[in-house]
Amino acid sequence: MANRIKDEDERRSEKIQIQVDKKTREKFERLRVKQKKTMSDIGLELLTRGMRYASVSSPKPRVRLSLLATAPCGAWDEAVETAEPFDVNTEVAVELGIKEGDVVVRTNGESMVGAGIPDKSLLIMRCLENRLPQTGDVCLVQVTLGNGDCVGSIKTWKWNASSFHLEDGDAIAFGFPKDAVEVRAVAYKVAIMSKG
Repeated sequence: MANRIKDEDERRSEKIQIQVDKKTREKFERLRVKQKKTMSDIGLELLTRGMRYASVSSPKPRVRLSLLATAPCGAWDEAVETAEPFDVNTEVAVELGIKEGDVVVRTNGESMVGAGIPDKSLLIMRCLENRLPQTGDVCLVQVTLGNGDCVGSIKTWKWNASSFHLEDGDAIAFGFPKDAVEVRAVAYKVAIMSKG
């Protein structure tokens, strides 16, 4: 008797989760067709929420990312290894160009609002490894100070001649701390998963 009730509860739970996924997809399709925009333009927060619920019992393939609570300072590998796992439905990953190894970073602050990145947004970022960022890339930047401390920030990278500068969302130059000894971009934005 107890096993039968448990089985019925599991089937009911799975059915509800699949319905959430279907309703979310239908709502997204209506918005996308009506507004003639891509997923990233209308914001994936609703879609992401539905996919997360559906993926609890759904056998759909997922791409596993690392969720960084804030822009990390220090060793990039260490920050990624200790980050919380964050699964994205494969269909969403393909639409946004997300790959295994990308990370999710939650923004903190309003300096990038002018670039369409509000406070508390979830950005999908890809490690730069050994390449330099391109002009206009929104980058996760680490600034090392003279005393060894590090400051992390998300800014737009701009090249000019043989040097670079960083800008906020309103294209205002970001002033480095006076005791900065190293500034390096460690990742660049691939997509915005949710806005604020």
